[in-house]
Amino acid sequence: MFYRFIRVTFICMMILLGASTGFAQSEKEGFALEKEADQILKKSQSNSDLGTALKKFQEALNIFEKAGSDKGKGYALNNIGLVHFRLGQYSKSLEFYEKALSIKKKIGDTKGEGYSIHGIGSVYSSLAEYPKALEYYEKALQIRKKTGDVRGEGDTLGAMGGAYSSLAEYPKALEHYERALEIRKKLGDVRGEGSALGAMGGVYNALGQYPKALEYNEKSLEIRQKIGDVRGEAGALREIGEVYAALGKYSKALEQYNRSLEIDRKIGDVRGESNSFTGLGNVYFSQGKYSEARECHEKSFEIKKRIGDIAGESTSLNNISNIYSMLGQYPKALDYYERSIEIKKRIGDVRGEGL
Repeated sequence: MFYRFIRVTFICMMILLGASTGFAQSEKEGFALEKEADQILKKSQSNSDLGTALKKFQEALNIFEKAGSDKGKGYALNNIGLVHFRLGQYSKSLEFYEKALSIKKKIGDTKGEGYSIHGIGSVYSSLAEYPKALEYYEKALQIRKKTGDVRGEGDTLGAMGGAYSSLAEYPKALEHYERALEIRKKLGDVRGEGSALGAMGGVYNALGQYPKALEYNEKSLEIRQKIGDVRGEAGALREIGEVYAALGKYSKALEQYNRSLEIDRKIGDVRGESNSFTGLGNVYFSQGKYSEARECHEKSFEIKKRIGDIAGESTSLNNISNIYSMLGQYPKALDYYERSIEIKKRIGDVRGEGL
């Protein structure tokens, strides 16, 4: 009887040990997939790359769910949210970020909470809900300072700069961008340095300080070309095109926008393509070439509608309204204007309602 008890106990222990080993093995496989997907995401230059990363993150999530690994699930959900964000799929992105945040709170992963909260802020910023975005960014910033996440602190400061810039609070935008740039330089983050310089160039452009805007954007372009950041290169070209347009140098502006459009199409950056079309449309409008302008803005609108960029849809509709107004086609102009305002009311863009 005693030996039988020992034998049963031994068998039970072996089963438990096997289950534990299986759990560890599964979790290890999941994190290996996460690492692989993360590398693809970091080097991604096209939506095809993003799709590959998303598939691997989803595979990792399935493994973590079967293994019952909350830590793994938190990582995977957050990364899936990030990919959906990069793809412009904001409702899906928000859904996964919130699921990730819930798990990170549950397991006490404070640093991870900072990542998820920052992600939620980014979604609201892209939806033009800037006060809400800043609320989340401020929470993320406090967590990142508290946990010593310096790189994350730089990311959040840069994002806050973007939100303040969109609200036309330019001194605050520059302050946050400068703090972000300081951190990037300290960490030796060349890519991040390029982003911060480009963002500051955008603010100087909005302030009408065009020589300074060109200086910062050209520095940004130089860095992006040097490190092979093709997507960032297209963004810098658009910024330079915008400065030339503001200076009335339309040929140079068109050259920059066409170069950015070529890159966007090459890498499959649909959002970038839409932005390049908007830039081209604005230049053609300034030149009085209304037919070309309308064609570009309509292409931009179709893309924004397809990727769910609601705020962008409103901007495109307003741009088309301005074209019809210049052509004296006032009923059409009014129709597009009202559609634009309707969207702005829906997303709470009070400033935009006064267009």
